[in-house]
Amino acid sequence: MRLHYRNVEGFTLNLYTTTLSEVPWMDHGINKDTYRKYARKFSSTHFGLKPLPGKDKLPEDVPYLASDTVFKFMIPRETGVYILQIVPDTETARTDDKFLVSTRFKVLTLDLGDNRMEVATLDARSGQPIAGAKVSFYSSYDEKNRKAMAEVLTDAGGKAVLPWQSEIRSYVARKGRDTAMMPQNVYMNHPYYGIKDTDWRQMALLTDRSLYRPGQTVHVKGIAYKQNSDSAQVLQGVDYELVLLDANRKELATRKGRTNDFGSFATEFVLPAACLNGMFSIRTKETQSTVTFRVEEYKRPTFEIAFTPVSEAYRLGDKVVLKGNVKAFNGMMVQDVPLAYTVTRRNPRPGYWSNADKPLLSDTIQLDTNGDFSIPLTLEAPAVDTDGYGSVYTYHVEAVVTDEAGETQSASYNLLAGPKAYSFDIRLPQYVCKEDSMLFTFGVNM
Repeated sequence: MRLHYRNVEGFTLNLYTTTLSEVPWMDHGINKDTYRKYARKFSSTHFGLKPLPGKDKLPEDVPYLASDTVFKFMIPRETGVYILQIVPDTETARTDDKFLVSTRFKVLTLDLGDNRMEVATLDARSGQPIAGAKVSFYSSYDEKNRKAMAEVLTDAGGKAVLPWQSEIRSYVARKGRDTAMMPQNVYMNHPYYGIKDTDWRQMALLTDRSLYRPGQTVHVKGIAYKQNSDSAQVLQGVDYELVLLDANRKELATRKGRTNDFGSFATEFVLPAACLNGMFSIRTKETQSTVTFRVEEYKRPTFEIAFTPVSEAYRLGDKVVLKGNVKAFNGMMVQDVPLAYTVTRRNPRPGYWSNADKPLLSDTIQLDTNGDFSIPLTLEAPAVDTDGYGSVYTYHVEAVVTDEAGETQSASYNLLAGPKAYSFDIRLPQYVCKEDSMLFTFGVNM
């Protein structure tokens, strides 16, 4: 439970059981009559609150500024509808009342693609299927104006199939005394306007590059096809007209193309030698397909900055030496020129609690005769971890080199550092076929 507060020293959290089978529609909200008719106090717990310091808060202002914190409490194991009441210690503060639902249901829905839907009812704690559950489908989310549209009973595997109705908007699962599940939104992805077998003409445009100079030639290829709900087919012998537009959407040239047996065609445009730089585009007049690219006066780089990955383990507060090399593309070393670098610590959740990135270091070093460099870093931890979760911070290193010819190149490197030198993660595929075995990959990061 996340709590926002100001000028409050504590609060009492009251939990009430109710005789309600589900959360009712109430125009007036929870009031004294609700407690009198349906509620009985289940538990009462007091929590103390203190103003929390933070960045951009002056110490003398802390008691008067808003703070937020997180409290944990156990949801009752017995299913049903509860009322959660928060009573501040300050008499002038407003009491907050919310319905709280305890249910063991987790319901999954699947569009079978033939205007049918499959539902599966599972135990949210164990993941096991719940047989004999009644799943009701309604015309709206709220209880006030909803209309029952369909009802199914799950089999021994916790599954049921029903014909889809376009008016269905929500569902609720019930079994025995477990009837408190909040209505869940449901949606099936049908073809546009519900016309399942309509063929939609599509065009994919591709260019050979994403960046050109004025006067260069743009090679463009188009692939035409028609697509319906479950199949696609290329379009042969179809004529298309392409238009080249400049950065101001002004039409510069047109070309015509006819698709071959594979549904594709190719053509080219020559860019003006003198034109306004920016985002140009090529589009078809028939299907409004578009591809964009940049037109710029640019020079090819002659050298690059490369960082050597850090191989040793490190954590917050450690000292790390970040090494790298500056090398020309012709194989020669860039020697004895300065390298300017900056180090910035980035917060793990930017935008939360007004945390901003903090510059830590800015300096200049000299490349040696082999073009090598070494940047000494201290992974300085924040004085106060305002995030409160033992966060992993990103230390962003930006390096800039200007050679003797005046060419400037830059590169960056990120180091992740937390309170521990090692972290573990598990990698799972997004989709797993039910006939396949489950294979888990564990990773160790440092």
